[in-house]
Amino acid sequence: MKSLIRRLAKLEKSLQRKDSAATDAAVARVLQRLADHELDLLIGAARAYEQGRELNEAELAAAQAFADALGARTARPQSGVTGTGSVLK
Repeated sequence: MKSLIRRLAKLEKSLQRKDSAATDAAVARVLQRLADHELDLLIGAARAYEQGRELNEAELAAAQAFADALGARTARPQSGVTGTGSVLK
C-alpha cells in the first residue's frame, strides 16, 4: 500500500510540473505577441497592483485582455496553428 501511495504522489508531482511548464509556455506565447505599448500597459498594471493603487482604464483593459488571451490559449488544445495580430485588440 505504501508503494502505491508513493507512486501516486510521484505521478501527481510529475503532472503538476507539466502543468506549470505548459502555463509558462502559454504566458510566453501571449507576451511575445504584444506590441510595446501593450507591454507598457501590462507593466503599469503590475506596478499598480504592487503599489496597491487602482488600475486606470487602459491598464484594466490590458490586464483583462491578457487574462482572456491566456485563458483562451490554455483552454484549447494546441494544434500547431498560430494566430496573427495583437491579443489586446
